[in-house]
Amino acid sequence: MIRTYTTRLKVTRKQNIHLEYLLSHLCEIYNMAIEQRKDAWKRSHVSLSYFDQQKELTELRAWFPEYEELPTAIERDPLHRLQLVFQR
Repeated sequence: MIRTYTTRLKVTRKQNIHLEYLLSHLCEIYNMAIEQRKDAWKRSHVSLSYFDQQKELTELRAWFPEYEELPTAIERDPLHRLQLVFQR
């Protein structure tokens, strides 16, 4: 039997601001990835994969410095979650 415990996270104001920024940033990546997949399908009936979108994220990080602030692994998580949704 697996038990889970939940604890309340006690964060400072500065940490709260950082976590909200992180959440909004990852939501933005997720929404852009959905839009990119929809557009690719509408235009040419091509299904983008997780790896295609990872390449796009790498290019995005090169063009926009605010995307370089976070580690790549964290930014790839929304892409991975989206891939799992599209596999179902």
